[in-house]
Amino acid sequence: MQKVLLLLITAVPALFFYGCCEPKGEKEPQLAYIVAYSVLDKQYNTSSRLDLTADIWNGTSEDLKMVQLTVTDSEGKSYTLDYQDVGKFTQEGRYSAIPLDAPIQNRSLGGATGVEHLADNGMNFLFMDSLESAVIRYQDSAGLHELLIKNLPQIVAKSREETIEWMRKEHEERERILEELKSKADAEISKRRAAQNK
Repeated sequence: MQKVLLLLITAVPALFFYGCCEPKGEKEPQLAYIVAYSVLDKQYNTSSRLDLTADIWNGTSEDLKMVQLTVTDSEGKSYTLDYQDVGKFTQEGRYSAIPLDAPIQNRSLGGATGVEHLADNGMNFLFMDSLESAVIRYQDSAGLHELLIKNLPQIVAKSREETIEWMRKEHEERERILEELKSKADAEISKRRAAQNK
C-alpha cells in the first residue's frame, strides 16, 4: 500500500502567479511523511516483507539534485529511497517493498515491537516503530548536504495516524459505493419483476 500525501497550497500571493516575484522559500527540505509497515499473514501472524514509503517536501527556492533518504532502525539496518531530482516547492514520494532478512516473530519489526492495526477490510498491519535516524542527502547550488531529521519520532507517529485515518475513510467510501450499487441493482430487479407481473 502506498500512500503519497498531496500538499494543498490554499493561499499564494497573486504576484507570484504573474512571475513578478517568488516566495522566499525555506532553507532546507523536509521529511513530510514516512511509514514502514508489514501486512501480517492471517494464519501465522507473520510477514517477510517491509513496505516503506516517504515524502520529501522541497520548500526551498531551487531544484534539488541527487536526493536520497536513508533511514536506520534500532537493529542498525538502513533503508534508502532514491528521489533523484525534487523541484522547488514540490513534494515527491517514493515507495519500496523490501525483503526482510527473516520472517517477523512476536510482532517484532526492526528490533522493537511494532504497532499493530487491524484495518476495517480485515488486513492486519504492523507498523515499524523502531526507526532511530533519518538523513536526507541532496545537492543544490551550494554543494552537497546531509540533513539529519531531528523530529523523526513525531513524524513517524503523525504519518501512522494519517495512514490509519486514510484507510478508514477509503473503506467507508468503498462501502458507500457498494451500497449505492446494490441499491440500484435491487431497484432494477424490482422494476423488471413488476414489469413481468403486469
